[in-house]
Amino acid sequence: MNTHSPILPPAAEPVERIALLNYATWLFYERRLLCAELYPHLGSGAERFILGENVAWDWHFREPGHRHLPQPSTRAVTVLDMVGVNWREDRDRLRDADREPVDLPDTVERPALPRSWPRVDAEVLDAASDLNNLDAAQQALLNDGEYGDAVDAPGYSELERQRDAAIKRVASARARSILGLSAKARLLQTDSVGSCAEPFDLIARSLADDLAGVEGRYFSHAPDPILAVLAACQEADRAYDVALNTGTPPGENDPPEALERRYEAHDALFAIWHGKVLKTVPCTRDGVKALARYTVDFLDRQGLDDEDARTALGLIARSPAL
Repeated sequence: MNTHSPILPPAAEPVERIALLNYATWLFYERRLLCAELYPHLGSGAERFILGENVAWDWHFREPGHRHLPQPSTRAVTVLDMVGVNWREDRDRLRDADREPVDLPDTVERPALPRSWPRVDAEVLDAASDLNNLDAAQQALLNDGEYGDAVDAPGYSELERQRDAAIKRVASARARSILGLSAKARLLQTDSVGSCAEPFDLIARSLADDLAGVEGRYFSHAPDPILAVLAACQEADRAYDVALNTGTPPGENDPPEALERRYEAHDALFAIWHGKVLKTVPCTRDGVKALARYTVDFLDRQGLDDEDARTALGLIARSPAL
């Protein structure tokens, strides 16, 4: 019995990030051009058609242990060199001072969301709340009576600094709805802001700018735009269903005309789904409910992955109706 440990191959050298960036770009355009050759009758929609359930699909997803297959990065340099992409020229060109650094990894750091998110005007509401709380803290020092002048009280200077910062945050945050506009207007009515020319002027000018550029969809009672988009998607959905279920008797091959009708109906449906439905924020409670219900039904019938569900959920979370 051989008790010796197997000889492991040497660890692969890490691939330069600049090679992977070039490889990703090359793959994107290589596929676009290839799809244009394969499906010229689909026009600009050719690249949206992906054929699954073949051996190439199996290679990535069905073979046992597919997660342990060599990653795309291991073949990037080989493919680029084989087709003649001189990616090494980009080492210096893309590191120029006027270009974004290409060697810095993603730090996964993201700006913190406002406390009131996903309510519309979350930044305005948070800043106004902070300003009111700071005013209350300063007033408590004034009412304490322990110090002849509140300015001499410990912590007063820091409260004043934070208060100035909160005023600037209120003035710089744009109000898009009645919630944000009302929050700014109420601040102008307070003694701490109304009796001081500089903060009053900053917030008043900000409020005037908001009113001048206010978005009508947050105030008007017009139908929610998502309802019209969903109606168009439902119509395209029905047309695609008809195209799938009309035509060739069992046991016979579909004629080219029937296949083309199906491709066209498929592309029309998903052009609306991805191009309109998943880009339209519902603005009313009825719109939120309609989008949620249609998304669940559509994803179940079409067998789509969770990415579209997350996108729809993000639209709902941004709705001013919540």
